[in-house]
Amino acid sequence: MVDAASERALTSLLATVRLRATIFGASELTAPWGVSTGPLPSYACYVVPKGSAVLVARGVRRALTISAGGVALVRAGVGHELKDSPATRAVPFERLRAKAGDTALFRNGGAGARTRIICGMLELDDPDRALFDTAFPKTVILTSEDLSEATRHLIAALASEATHRNGGTSLVLTRLAEVLFLQVVRACAARDVRATGWLRGIGHPAIARALTAIHDAPEEAWTLERLASKASMSRSTFASTFRSVVGEPPFAYVTAWRMRNAARSLASSDESVKAIAAAAGYGSDEAFSRAFRAWAGVPPGAYRAQSRARERQPDHSRRELQAGRAML
Repeated sequence: MVDAASERALTSLLATVRLRATIFGASELTAPWGVSTGPLPSYACYVVPKGSAVLVARGVRRALTISAGGVALVRAGVGHELKDSPATRAVPFERLRAKAGDTALFRNGGAGARTRIICGMLELDDPDRALFDTAFPKTVILTSEDLSEATRHLIAALASEATHRNGGTSLVLTRLAEVLFLQVVRACAARDVRATGWLRGIGHPAIARALTAIHDAPEEAWTLERLASKASMSRSTFASTFRSVVGEPPFAYVTAWRMRNAARSLASSDESVKAIAAAAGYGSDEAFSRAFRAWAGVPPGAYRAQSRARERQPDHSRRELQAGRAML
């Protein structure tokens, strides 16, 4: 159960996240079955309404089981396999999809036990993806018992909509997928999922109060004493506790949060660098530019130009995801 301080910290963070969900696809798989995919540009979310699946991810030592009613989240850039058992050989999904053709329900496997899987891809802006990559392990598995009753109803709605497609199904699935991702983040904040960074900090009520203050007013001239008072701690205790829980010093987190917000403004608005610097709490655009370059590797103007150039390029990865060629 997330307490009030943790809930406020999580809300203050999620309110700033820009999330796009691609269309979910439904698969009906009968043992033996196994599919693999290389690194994907987005987070992959797998829901298993029926049966079970074994998840094997690169860089993760052991295979993980997604039980009926459970959800798995795989971090962007992590190649992985889904199969009925660890011993089953996985076949690249692109090869299986090419043989199956363009069907609403993908079927594959033998004559054994049946598993139903729904898959979605969750795209985050670059600053948001970096934020989540620092907090989540490569894989997260949540059982049905880990999820709220509302989330279980949401999964049932996803399963029904993905299987029985009606008018507006794509839009409905997109919205349901976005809500599911937020619910998964909430469930992770309430449970031990090997979280790091801000997600672990949200689980610590005192640190959560300081995080909320930073999220709500990043432009404030924060001092160690002011942040410590938010956590009802002495300065030394707060500094050591924050670093131990979040994994970085308080002002490193403040700077990263400011730079994330600034990066978003640079990419999506025509505000001047001076105005963005002021919104980030910097009295001069020169000081802001130095801090931004240290964080992003390029000065603000170059970051804006690169972001605009990426927007003008065809997004091949998104088209492939929407066409169902890169997911279950």
